[in-house]
Amino acid sequence: GTGIIIALLECLIIIYMARFCPDVLESVNKLVLMSIIVVIELLFAKFISTYSVSGFLIPVAFASMLVSILLKARLAIVLNIFISGIVALMTGYSIETLIVALIGGTAGAILVSKMHQRNDMLITGLAISLVDALSIFGLGLINNTDILSVLMQSLMGILNGILSSVFAIGLLPFCETTFDIVTPTKLLELSNPNQPLLKRLLFEAPGTYHHSILVGNLAEAASQAIGANSL
Repeated sequence: GTGIIIALLECLIIIYMARFCPDVLESVNKLVLMSIIVVIELLFAKFISTYSVSGFLIPVAFASMLVSILLKARLAIVLNIFISGIVALMTGYSIETLIVALIGGTAGAILVSKMHQRNDMLITGLAISLVDALSIFGLGLINNTDILSVLMQSLMGILNGILSSVFAIGLLPFCETTFDIVTPTKLLELSNPNQPLLKRLLFEAPGTYHHSILVGNLAEAASQAIGANSL
């Protein structure tokens, strides 16, 4: 029965990629990356569900954050449904865990989609902590759970968001380097004036360097005016 549910979820992901993300489905590199992220997420879920008292600690959002940054935000939201469903199965078919994972993971995918620096991931982690805590608190009120238990479970949600951002920050450089994917943070690092190539350009062709900076600023302003990716 579990196999049937997982197969259905996998089919939905494949159909979604075929319709809306064909570039991901046709790239072995990206498929391997996505598979590794999902497997790592499920290993975390298995470990925490085995040795922890609460499924609310499972950092589902870290997978959706990485997929959003490295691949596409919309794919991350859809993939989060798949991961949340499997995590719910791993935690004894817990509807509460499913709801919190869906809300927290979706929030993570959306919030990091416009990331411009690594500190944004820390801010996203704090936002996920707040979202998870509020979700758990709301579920506790619905289930008429005593207030002390609700507060303790909400604390698990806060730790969830922190763990999600820590794992995402730790794995992002590895994913960028291993799979040769250019992310906003990588672009910002390349734009550092201390880069050897930029320093050479500045000293050997200062006119070209100055002209490039001006054109870049114009392009940035134009992109922002039409809602494009200015970075």
